Amino acid sequence: MLFRQIADQRLGQYSYLIGCPTSGEAAVVDPQRDVDRYLAVAEAAGLRITAVAETHVHEDFLAGTRELAARTGARVFLSGEGGRDHGWRDGETTPTLLSDGESFAVGGLDFRALHTPGPTAEHLCFLVRQRTGLDSEGIGVLCGDLLTVGEVGRPMLLPPVGAAASAEAMRLLYRSLWRILELPEYLQLWPAHRPPRLPAAAVTTSTIGYERRNSYPIRLASLGSDVFVATVLEQRPEPLPPYYARLKELNRDGPALLGPLKRPPAATVATLRRLLRGHDALVLDTRSDRSRFLRGHLSGSLYAPLDRRFSTVAASLILPDTPLFLIVEEHDVEDAVRALVRVGLDRVVGYATPAVVAAYAAGGGRLARLPSIGFSQAEKLHQRHDDVQLVDVRRRDEHRKGCLEGALHVPYAQLLPLADELERDRRLVVYSATGARAAVAAAWLARLGYRVAQVEDDLARHLGGATSAAGEAPRRRPVSAFPQPAVELPRAQLASA
Repeated sequence: MLFRQIADQRLGQYSYLIGCPTSGEAAVVDPQRDVDRYLAVAEAAGLRITAVAETHVHEDFLAGTRELAARTGARVFLSGEGGRDHGWRDGETTPTLLSDGESFAVGGLDFRALHTPGPTAEHLCFLVRQRTGLDSEGIGVLCGDLLTVGEVGRPMLLPPVGAAASAEAMRLLYRSLWRILELPEYLQLWPAHRPPRLPAAAVTTSTIGYERRNSYPIRLASLGSDVFVATVLEQRPEPLPPYYARLKELNRDGPALLGPLKRPPAATVATLRRLLRGHDALVLDTRSDRSRFLRGHLSGSLYAPLDRRFSTVAASLILPDTPLFLIVEEHDVEDAVRALVRVGLDRVVGYATPAVVAAYAAGGGRLARLPSIGFSQAEKLHQRHDDVQLVDVRRRDEHRKGCLEGALHVPYAQLLPLADELERDRRLVVYSATGARAAVAAAWLARLGYRVAQVEDDLARHLGGATSAAGEAPRRRPVSAFPQPAVELPRAQLASA
């Protein structure tokens, strides 16, 4: 058997190409949309992709199942469980919908579907076996979102969802966990995701035996369903980003075919001027040095550094079908385009390098600036001016551990649906742990016309070091409501404040 795990380190997602060298056939499970990667791996191994399968309807990226089927003629296998409403639009690809216990074959390999609801209602795991020989009892389990290394999955419940639905989904997940954990302990586990806090270079596969002995959530599950469900629900995982609902619907219906990836045209200073005059596209600045972005960027630019958060930042803050113009280094153009199409942002109409932007500015072109301040100044502004609002754009678990007093909590991934609630007569001071996410949020709000400033400072150091006159740490109370949204501070106003 030939086995290849193909990773997207930004989204923490794993696809798999599993082949039978004897027959020259291969299956791809949970592919992303830029399928040339799988075609290249198969070609290098001398294999033909004859089957494509999904463990469930994905919500955090656009699946490449339909794309691979169109490019290779491969058979498609999807879940027929959980009341899935399957409705691909092309009218040509007819998927086989698998029920629990049904299988499909690829050469001498057998992929048996095991219905494991919990992450989603239709979720499947696939037990991979040799059809004959020593490995006929099983080699490994493609476990989708049910298990990751050292962790268990969570129900992907799109809002609105109540406590009863969450608890019921966790009970389903608990039962599905034990269905897999009671298989032979030598079986390998091949998850579809890396745990959110696990480094990219960490171990990416495991075994049932190892997880039973070493995974805290699984040891917790051994105490019984009630303890497991109550403990996990207490952790209150982050709300799903709003774009998940859109991607899930597209994956259910069948994403539009992408075709071969095309490199967008490069801009000169002259074409950059024309673009800015015509407002023909949204400028997405991917520079890693945010201080350079804050000091000077094309007016109206969004900021999303080409780092591990790039895909989720872009999907959270940019509407689909928006024409995009990238500010990106020449050697990073393909990487940026791939990351965008994986989350359904296909319309990249051009790009300019930072050097071209610098030449544009040197020739008299106007660059915008975002004011940047420290936490001490941010708190003074908030205390002295009624129209200044502090906004914390960190995750919920970070916010609960401590925040600036009076700060409103709006995770940056939730900014898009909350935009219409923001009051435009207030000035907004946006902060995060160190300033990275605050720069992203501040640029997005400035584009919408808010008066905004970004805090470039270390929050942990500020909260740990600040003391009152009495020698006590100041009270910093989370504000979970969002009664008076935010706005933006130009440099001149900060200077006079």
